[in-house]
Amino acid sequence: MDFGQSPEERSIQDVARRLADLLAPGYVERDRAGVFPWKELAMLGEASLLGLNVPEEAGGQGAGELITGMVCEIIASADYDVASLIWQAGSTAKLLHRHGSDEVRERWLPPVLAGQAMAGFAFTEPGAGSDISAAVSTRARRDGADWVLDGEKNSMSFNASQLAIVLAGTPDGPAVFCVPTDSPGMTVAPYDDLGGRQNGRAVVTFDGVRVPDSARLGDPGRGVGQVLSVLGTSKVLVSAGAIGTASAALRDAVAWAQDRSTYGATLATRQGVMFPLVDMTTELEAARLLLHRTLWLADTGQPYRKDAAMVKAWVPALCTRICMQAMVTVGHVGFSREHPAQVRLRDVMVTEFGEGTANVQRIIVAREMTGVSPN
Repeated sequence: MDFGQSPEERSIQDVARRLADLLAPGYVERDRAGVFPWKELAMLGEASLLGLNVPEEAGGQGAGELITGMVCEIIASADYDVASLIWQAGSTAKLLHRHGSDEVRERWLPPVLAGQAMAGFAFTEPGAGSDISAAVSTRARRDGADWVLDGEKNSMSFNASQLAIVLAGTPDGPAVFCVPTDSPGMTVAPYDDLGGRQNGRAVVTFDGVRVPDSARLGDPGRGVGQVLSVLGTSKVLVSAGAIGTASAALRDAVAWAQDRSTYGATLATRQGVMFPLVDMTTELEAARLLLHRTLWLADTGQPYRKDAAMVKAWVPALCTRICMQAMVTVGHVGFSREHPAQVRLRDVMVTEFGEGTANVQRIIVAREMTGVSPN
């Protein structure tokens, strides 16, 4: 296991750090505005950070999952929502490259990787939650050379997207379709969410939405496997974003403890204040090591399914706890809408259920450990 980095990889991280320095001052205001960060998406594209884990033949950098995770952590230390654009673009591009028709790849791959377009994932059914392999109620039926979609998805990510990647049932099993969000019969109704307010989620309904057969990604019956194939590393990158956000929260909490004085001494001298931060710093370093190892396994072609599930089961809850403790350390100032502490807490909370809850991940780990389904 070698996490040694080449000069090229260090250069990529330097680019990410410079961009993070530009992003950090506007984090609170972007959250307050709740508007999709198109400008910041374009900045990521111009910096060539959207296709780090996408093959070069697809228009990406082919740099791998580990360096992508490191970049996600760096950007998330400034703005979690902007960092999430990186793994979303990468997952989208890998799906389109692996399974898309020539027409779909030519239409969507270049703008997605350039930061000029975004795709939302419409996988979650009202009655299924994290179990996307459950009976899919959204249906797609053939009508001549086209497919016609009907149904509802109750949590499409990135609600301002121009493209929806939709999992729908067909007579031959679930299939994945590319559906432009301005298609007649498609309705996108945004949620008013607690966190992730820049990117947003939405309920999406399909009422006779017509798409050509070229919009289908791969063969019917293989849709769930196609989706899970890209979410395997994506949920680890989500966790890398959580680590970046929690690291920034810890940094600010320690700085506050150094500056804030009570009863004639700084908070940094109080064991009750510092020891929780010390323990969390230790846990965060351990979490980072597990995460890096998992992405290294993916890059080297080794099995990583259990490791990815362990990361997702542990890291988001840890990072939520860290962000909460950091806000408590800062006190009433951190609770203000003017301070990034409360934005970090709200943003990192989404990682506890996005792309699979902790208990779903524990099912995966138990199955990998024993070979027996705990169902």
